[in-house]
Amino acid sequence: MKKRDEEVALLAADWKPMDIPKATSNAYHILFIGRLNYDKTTHKLKREFEQHGTVTNLRIVETPDGKPIGYAFVELEREEDMTKAYNQCDGKKIDGRRIVVDVERGRTLRNWRPRRFGGGLGGRKQHTSKKEREEELLM
Repeated sequence: MKKRDEEVALLAADWKPMDIPKATSNAYHILFIGRLNYDKTTHKLKREFEQHGTVTNLRIVETPDGKPIGYAFVELEREEDMTKAYNQCDGKKIDGRRIVVDVERGRTLRNWRPRRFGGGLGGRKQHTSKKEREEELLM
């Protein structure tokens, strides 16, 4: 466990979202789309988001051998379109899966780190014992 923590710390130190070569120039026009069906094609996803504005770039993130990981980045032409898509698509069901839509945070929020480096949003709830939960309810 300690060795894994050290590896993650080294990777996190090297993570520079501003230097990603495939990233577009304007991070404020980009949405993160998560929990995608692994069979989701670029064409289908583009069709879903074109209802809210012109999609200028769409990238489904894949492993080095070309298998989809389950998330994508969609760039819309205008920031207003991005905001509209963000508000209307979060929680939408596509191909039987409820997707998560969020703004790109790596390049828009200072000191934000992805979940794999101990950051992200939400986090996991600490599990408590049955006894601790009962005591909490009695208070």
